[in-house]
This record gives sequence, structure tokens and C-alpha cells, in this order.
Amino acid sequence: MEVESTIRQLKHIRENTQKDVELTVGKKLLQSLEEYNNYANSVLNTIRKEVEDAKARGRNAEPCYDAALNILKNIYNAAYIDAQQCRENATHSINNNLSFNDQLITTGHELINELDTIFPDCYNKYSRLIDIIKLHNCIIDQHGISKIGVQNLKRDASSAGSTAKRIFAYLNYLTPKSRKEILELLVVGLKRLEYRGYDSAGVALDSADGKDIAIIKKQGKVKALEEEIFCRTNLDFESETQYHVGIAHTRWATHGVPSEVNAHPQRSDSEHAFVVVHNGIVTNYKEVKTLLQQRGYVFESDTDTEVIAKLIHHLWVQHPAYSFRELVEQVVQQLEGAFALCFKSKYFPGECVATRRGSPLLVGIKTKTRLATDHVPILYGKDHRPHGRNPELPVIPRSESTSEFQPLEDKEVEYFFASDASAIIEHTNRVIFLEDDDVAAVKEGALSIHRLRRCMDDPHAREITTLKMEIQQIMKGNYDYFMQKEIFEQPESVVNTMRGRLNFQDNSVTLGGIKDYIPEIKRCRRLMLIGCGTSYHSAIATRQLLEELTELPVMVELASDFLDRNTPVFRDDVCFFISQSGETADTLMALRYCKSRGALIVGITNTVGSSICRESHCGVHINAGPEIGVASTKAYTSQFISLVMFALVMSEDRISLRARRLQIIEGLKNLDNLIREVLKLDDKVKELAKSLFQHKSLLIMGRGYNFATCMEGALKVKELTYMHSEGIMAGELKHGPLALVDDSMPVIMIVMRDPVYVKCMNALQQVTARDSKPIVICEEGDEETKAFADRALEIPKTVDCLQGILTVIPMQLLSFHIAVLRGCNVDCPRNLAKSVTVE
Repeated sequence: MEVESTIRQLKHIRENTQKDVELTVGKKLLQSLEEYNNYANSVLNTIRKEVEDAKARGRNAEPCYDAALNILKNIYNAAYIDAQQCRENATHSINNNLSFNDQLITTGHELINELDTIFPDCYNKYSRLIDIIKLHNCIIDQHGISKIGVQNLKRDASSAGSTAKRIFAYLNYLTPKSRKEILELLVVGLKRLEYRGYDSAGVALDSADGKDIAIIKKQGKVKALEEEIFCRTNLDFESETQYHVGIAHTRWATHGVPSEVNAHPQRSDSEHAFVVVHNGIVTNYKEVKTLLQQRGYVFESDTDTEVIAKLIHHLWVQHPAYSFRELVEQVVQQLEGAFALCFKSKYFPGECVATRRGSPLLVGIKTKTRLATDHVPILYGKDHRPHGRNPELPVIPRSESTSEFQPLEDKEVEYFFASDASAIIEHTNRVIFLEDDDVAAVKEGALSIHRLRRCMDDPHAREITTLKMEIQQIMKGNYDYFMQKEIFEQPESVVNTMRGRLNFQDNSVTLGGIKDYIPEIKRCRRLMLIGCGTSYHSAIATRQLLEELTELPVMVELASDFLDRNTPVFRDDVCFFISQSGETADTLMALRYCKSRGALIVGITNTVGSSICRESHCGVHINAGPEIGVASTKAYTSQFISLVMFALVMSEDRISLRARRLQIIEGLKNLDNLIREVLKLDDKVKELAKSLFQHKSLLIMGRGYNFATCMEGALKVKELTYMHSEGIMAGELKHGPLALVDDSMPVIMIVMRDPVYVKCMNALQQVTARDSKPIVICEEGDEETKAFADRALEIPKTVDCLQGILTVIPMQLLSFHIAVLRGCNVDCPRNLAKSVTVE
């Protein structure tokens, strides 16, 4: 069909673009607004021809309508769904900017009107088309930046992996602090963020005379930075200050190799007029850099962050009367991508300004007396121009919101800015979670939150939230590693997940976060479980039980693949988004994709106030407690249990499933004790690790409820030990994996007395027939299975659908001990971050 040909032509526009051109969201498919309009007209002409041809042949024109609908979806979704396919080897940006403006909306409505003329008998379907237009209007209202944040996900070709940069800043006002105290506080804040992964660190604070800014940076660990700081003799550690701003940062290289010059904070010039720390990626930094170079700015690093520091200096030179906050507002208008930023300037002593778009950032507030209010009003400007503009154009008019709000009864106050609550909790539990495009400014001890534009659903204020976390929860205690501590915390964490929700007296389950939505969920077409990594595995682990107890189709999707396929989603779908941090970029983008299509969104997270938590219609907090180790352990088992409890809620009125529900609830009742029994195998697993740590590969096999354990176990081995490992469905053994099995290939098999026991035994015998000496995880006292094993780990028996919680723990312990034996960094594996906030 010509329609399909036209769509293919649209999708291949970028392939005809020269290789030295980087395509950003606004430019990647359509070179200009004129080209967009030409394409829209070609669509209409094609549809007319199709309809006329169908009528001339006496055929139904309905298929033509459906084709038109698909075209519209492609037009309005290509700008952000297809953005993922932009080539990563591009080297610099297109200089002439594509402006999104009201003409796009007009074009969209013209398409609708034309379709209305062509298909007057199909008006009942137009609501779906109108929804698409409304969605695009929302994109336009957000000034060319898609709400699902695709611009946040653009990588530079030299990116080493997921960004793991983290921000910490401290401001004291009328609260006397010595410089030593301030530096110690900044260093400790960075140490609380170490588990996120990094390769360099740095701090910026006032110089000893208070007139300039001192920047100290070091490649390597925070400990090396700390030693460098306290070796300095010119910092006057004992002098006290009534007000001061210090900013700090840990960096994981995305633009430029790990080095001191590329570490943050980045400076605007040799005089350190402005300094900035940044979490995220600026996708249009090359074109901004080119402009600034033309204005005489000389760059000393390879980072995208230095562009930000020099841009704010450039704007200050042009507009010296602007306030610090107004300058930051101008800066973010020029930037594309994902970022959280925190600024300090010698021209604005005692002031700190922070903002975010696509990367988490929160503000902690500490006072000696109680807070006078539990919210901070949002001040809105009157400008409505798009961000992502070319800095060469005139800057936007200054915001007319100039009043500030003092949320305190007294003037003595301390503020903390951080990417993660773990850096703040030891100082205060009163925090504000900033939203995208918030600009938080502190001046003379007063905190104000500004936004340049207002959308229909924007609130009037940001709530001051109380964190329910204790500092002891993010310390190692008596353990050598955070991961080790978190593995052994699982008896308590699973109980915390069930506490207040599962009543063992009357066998009832209550999930308050989704209680009001259960009737709607029961009427849905299907359940979709979407996540990445370990969260994806928890969905696989519970899929079979969900199908059994809900009697609904259950799809389990990797968030990145889900988006790549432009998966159809309908209004009567219920989509679960699973993420420990609640900030996983792919999962969050998939959430916004599904939400824009009218699906009910259920979030399952471990972080209150996270993006997924805030943007879901309803959800379940897994209550696993802070998880510091990059490799997830207790969050997996708590996600598992949360989904099991959801299945129990869905089946509470099914008489035919009553016996099964009681069996599962009884299993949950004793689960913490069974986990303790499994943890007693630690010494035995450690001995097992000694025989495996020198191997280069490891196969883990199972099926049924334990297939997810194989995948999760293999993931843990890969990310912690850097060994190749593969989780294999035992039923697929003869379809290829069996060729890998010989006497030198270590194999772990999970064989439990469940409905697939006979099939697993068949696979086990096939492995032993190839001279392999498998390690078997089996039930206590199962002599028949142990007879085929070279070595065995016996675990307690529980109900089949919960067995995966017990079988995964030996795999967690094994990967931990192998990593230690191989000398790997257990808590911060190379190239990985705890919270993957870019694609």
C-alpha cells in the first residue's frame, strides 16, 4: 500500500542524513516545519486515493480509515518513540533549529477535519484520534520536549555507560559553621552517595577570604578527595561563617575520560565566577559549545557540563541586572536532555539555585524549631516560549514572579540539595521532591520554587514530605559489604513488605495504595508488567501465579524492548511499572507512554516520592528499606511478595481458588523463618564459590516458578563477578544450550518437587549424561535428586509459587562470595549504577 510506503519513507529520513549530523528530538525525522506539512498533505492525498479506489471497486473504506489512524499515530508518536533509534555515532548537531509551534497543532486539527469529511459514518472512533491530538498539544505545550523524556535518553557516542553522577550541596544561613565542619559535611554527603558508582569527585566552597570560590577535585574515590582537601593549607579550616554555600559531586564519565579536569564542579572561567555540578546528559551541548566558542570562550574539559557553567557566565555578562535565579532560568531554556543542576557564584554569595529535568533532585530543610508550614508555594512566570532554543536568539523576558516564601518560623536554617535521600537523612527528614523544570532558589535563608510556565494540572505548591528512614539503615553495621548486609536483612524486609497488609488471623490482604482501583483492575483486558533487570525478573517470577489467580492474560515486558516495538496499549489495560529506585529511565519512559494512551498505571517501587511513585495512578510501596548495593537483593524478594499479595487481593472473592489462597498465605506466614534457614547455608555456599571463581562461565538451569531464579542468579553472577553466566530454561536445553555442556562447564540446576519436577529431572539426567558435574539446588531430604548431583544445596520446602524466594538466596550468596574471591567491588560493580536515570 502507498500508505505503508509513506510511513517507511518517514522512518528512513534520518538514514539519508549525513553521518556527521546528530539528530535530536525536534530534528531527527523532519528537517523543517515545511517538510512536516508536506508530509501531512501527502498522507491526505494517499488516503483520498485509497478511499476513492475502494469506493470505485465497491469495497468497504473502513480499512483505509484504520490505515489513516495508524499513520496519525506514527506522525504524532515518531517525534519521541522513534528518537531511541537515532544513531549513536553522530558527532555534532544540526545548527538550524526546528521550532515546534502552533502550526503543528493546526496541521493536526486539519488532518482530523479532513478525516471527518472522508469518514462521516465513523465518528464514534474519533475520540481516539482526538486523544492523539491532545497528547501532541501537550507536547507542544511543553515546548517541543516530550513528556516521556526521550531527549533525556540521547547518548554521546563516547558514553561509557549509564550516568551515575550524584549531587550534594549544603547551605547554612545564620547557623555558624567552621570551614572544617562544612567540608566534613560535604565529604560525608558524597560518601553516602558512593554506592551509586563514580570515577571522580569534587567540591566547591568559598575561599579563605570569602571573595572567591575554591574548587578541589580528584580522580578516584571520595577518600582520595578527602585526603586532598585536608592536605590544603590555604583553606583556614577553623574560621567560622554565618552563611555559606558548598557544592559537591561524584562523577561517572559520560562525556570525556575520568580525570580531574573533567570532574565536577565545572567552572565558568579562571576566576570561578560561576560553578556548577550536574547529573545527567545535555544532548545539545555541542551546538551551545560552538556558539560560546564563537563568543571567545575557551573550554578546558571534554564535558557537557562545562558548557552550562560558561553559558550562565555569558548570560550574566549580557544581563548583569538579572538575579541568580533568573540567570539559571535562562540557562535551562537553552538546554536539551536530562539534568539536575546546582549552581554557586561568587557574585551571589550565600545563594544557591538548583533545577532538574529528567534527573532526581530533592531539597532537605533543617531548622531548630518546627516548620511554619508543610508546603512551599510555586511561583509562576508569564513566559510561554519553548525551551531548547538556540542561545544565539534573544533570551526570554524576565519572570515577573519575584516574591519569595520563607517557610520557617525563625531565620536560622540549613538546606541540603541531593540526588538521593540517603545523603540527607542523617541531617533532616523534612524534604521537598522537585519536579521537572522546577527552579529552587535560596536567598537570605528563604527558599522559593519557580516555574516559567504553568500547565493545567500543575499544583499550587510543593509539599514538604517527612522521610521515614533512619541513618542506621544506610550503614553497613557489622557487615563488610552493603550487599552482604542486605542479603541477610531479607527475613526482616519480607516481613516489612507484608506488615499491615496481610492479616494472618482472617487470611485477608489489603493493599491500601491500590484498594480503590481493584474493581477497575478486575474489569481490565490484560495485565502488563514492565521493568528492567531484577525488576523484570520479579515480574517473570510471579507471572504464572498472576495468571492463575487473576485469570487474566499477563504480559511481562522489558521496558526498553517495549518502547522499541511501539507496543499497542489500550485504555482497558492495567500496566504495572516495577523499579526499586522509581527513577529507572526506560521504565519511567514506558510509564508515560502507557499513561498517554489511557491505561491505568500501577507503580511498584521502594522509594517514596520517586518519579514513578508520583506519576502512577496508584501503587504499592515494597517497604524493603534502603538498598545501597548496586546489585539488588532484598528489593527483588520484596517485589516478588508485593506481586503475590496483589494476586491474592484479586482472587479474594473466587470460591474456587480459596484453598489455593490459604495455601499461599500459610506459606507467607512462615517465609521469614524459612529464609533464615536458607541463610545458614552461607558457609557451604562460600566453599562452593572457591571451586567456581576461576571459571570463565556458568550455566544456571531451571523451569516453571524457578526460571526467574535462573535469570536473576545469572544476572547477579554477571554484574558482580564479571563472569559470563546464562540463565537457561531447562525445556530449551535440547534447542542449543546442551552443546555447551561438558565436563569443564560448571552447571547449577534448580530442581524442586513442584509440577515440573519430572521435566527438570529429565534435563538433569541429560546434563549428567554429558559428563557434567552439576550443582543442584533441591528440597531438604530429596535423596532421589541428590543422587544425580555432584554437590547439592538443600533448602526448606514451601508452596511452589514462593519457592523462587528461597532458591534465589543461594544464588545471591554465591555471586557475592565469587565476587569477593575475584577481588571485585561488590557494592559498586564496574560500569554499573544503582539507579539508571538515562537510557
